[in-house]
Amino acid sequence: MDVVSSSDVRALVESSERNSVSIFLPTHRAGVDTQQDPIRLKNLLRKAEEQLTERGLRPVEAKEFLEQAHALVNDSVFWRHQADGLAIFLSPKVFRTFRVPLAVEEKVVVNDRFRVKPLLPLLMSTGRFYLLALSQGHTRFFRCSQHAISEIQYEGLVQSMEEWSQYEDPDSEDHQFRHVRTNAAVGRSGTNTGRQTLFTGHGEDEPDAKDKALQFFRILDKSLHPVLKDESAPLLLAGVEYLLPLYKTANTHRNLLDEGILGNPEGKSPQELLAQAWPLVEPHFKQAQQQALARYEDFGGTERATSEIRAIVPAAHDGRVDTLFVAQGAEIPGVYDHGSHAVTLVGESGTGGEDLVDLAVAQTLVNSGHVFVLGRDEMPGRGDLAAFFRY
Repeated sequence: MDVVSSSDVRALVESSERNSVSIFLPTHRAGVDTQQDPIRLKNLLRKAEEQLTERGLRPVEAKEFLEQAHALVNDSVFWRHQADGLAIFLSPKVFRTFRVPLAVEEKVVVNDRFRVKPLLPLLMSTGRFYLLALSQGHTRFFRCSQHAISEIQYEGLVQSMEEWSQYEDPDSEDHQFRHVRTNAAVGRSGTNTGRQTLFTGHGEDEPDAKDKALQFFRILDKSLHPVLKDESAPLLLAGVEYLLPLYKTANTHRNLLDEGILGNPEGKSPQELLAQAWPLVEPHFKQAQQQALARYEDFGGTERATSEIRAIVPAAHDGRVDTLFVAQGAEIPGVYDHGSHAVTLVGESGTGGEDLVDLAVAQTLVNSGHVFVLGRDEMPGRGDLAAFFRY
């Protein structure tokens, strides 16, 4: 599954070790430009080899170290299914690839931990949400931001009533309920009712049909857990009006929005759904951001709030950061000593450091904190970082 979740980032951060290689590459979904993507990856792998040799590996060892990534260059099936960006993480114990719905900056970083900040737009507490389009023929599940939408598909995701019905009772000869695939339900009289239903049958009572739909929604909700279990990002529903309250009864996600896209989503493209979704979720994000900034102001002048990186990085490492504010594009090179909790800043031309902003972001997310990326003029103190602590 290519979807990047908070648990994925947590695993990457916790598994980081010497010679952890992070590669980011903008890719193309279709067209002649897709032919250039494998070539660009090959060039980035050459840069990774150079960085590995600078860290003490012999050239032949560096090439062998990157063998799994090199194999992707000539994997035609792999390149046939790309998104807007590609992230590759490789270390002595890890090899992960993620197709991501954002055009990441081309970059290779070899360090003692993986670099995760380029994935921040997929994980930050503002602008990221999920969309569940409930329909008769094919329920769809999306990860979204203001400008990007990507369908999530993985083994175990229940996407159709037919699939669930076969699983529930595959040998049943009593087809009391049947799945309707048309865009509008066909009523008991055989005419188009103009209303989407999940079930029609042979004289069954409406309460029974609702009970059956509710059973399906509970199974569907459970099948979303691999993605939503550790997520705080909001979930928005799309579907005909009477289905939404039924799903809300079955829902277990902690941040299901009251609003929803009303109407049959079948036949609507992902971009059409996103255009309808963003006006509904934007106020939620604006409110959350303003509340977080207000809390920072409430803690102003106390030890619970600071814009000092020498305090933020150790607090993030210890899991004390509740909310982190990051200026768009901020990068602060430096060194953090885990033992002494000391932060040493390195000049822009210095060597041996890492991006301390990336480190603070990673540790905040790993410890279930919130991250907001703001314009410089929106930042508390107009600096690169600001945070308030849990204690």
